[in-house]
Amino acid sequence: MFRICIVLIAFAIFDLYSLENTHSTCHVSTKKVLVVGCGRSGTGYIARFFQLSGLDVSHETSRGTQGCSSWYALAHLYGPSGLALDNVHFEHVIHQVRHPLDVISSWVINLFNLQNNAWKLIRQHLPEISSSDSLLVHCAKYWYYWNLKAEKIAEWRYCIEDLPSILPELEEKVDYPLNAGVFEILSNKTNTWRLISNRITWETLKQELPMWLFNELQEMAGRYGYSIVDDLECELNF
Repeated sequence: MFRICIVLIAFAIFDLYSLENTHSTCHVSTKKVLVVGCGRSGTGYIARFFQLSGLDVSHETSRGTQGCSSWYALAHLYGPSGLALDNVHFEHVIHQVRHPLDVISSWVINLFNLQNNAWKLIRQHLPEISSSDSLLVHCAKYWYYWNLKAEKIAEWRYCIEDLPSILPELEEKVDYPLNAGVFEILSNKTNTWRLISNRITWETLKQELPMWLFNELQEMAGRYGYSIVDDLECELNF
């Protein structure tokens, strides 16, 4: 019995050593910046802006040596490839937002199939969205709850529409000189998605959404600095 105990103790020590050794050899890479937010909010645009400024930030892939911009990051993925966002430490996590009417309008136009893989992924991470919800409710809940998730991990937030005016502060946050001249060569219509032709209005949302959701949406939009009345034209198509 004594010998059996000694053998069992030896195995336990070996297993503990192996576990500790595995953790100690697990490589964690460090990258400068992660930009999070909703899809259709300009994550591709800001990645391209960083690239043209000399900062190697990729869009929805792991290729960027200095960072990544991706709405998938809030699902712990780089992008639609399904590659997990594991063993990476980002020095700065920044939350980028876009006016909810533009984001919702773009999703309604481009991702109207609720069986799309993107919607399936979103529902996995947002139990607040039911598969029986309408397309408009899907989109409104997505903008609201996805941004709530981003708020929890980000150190700073800005509106993509304000990028030219907040550029000095963004430079400070990422600790890298950004080139304002990029605005002259980078179009805000850089994507291949269908552009917004008919922007959804606050009045439409008030009629179509549950009142509690409409109120939460307007509260968040106002807190982010957006108008909550139908007085704005759609200017940016990301």
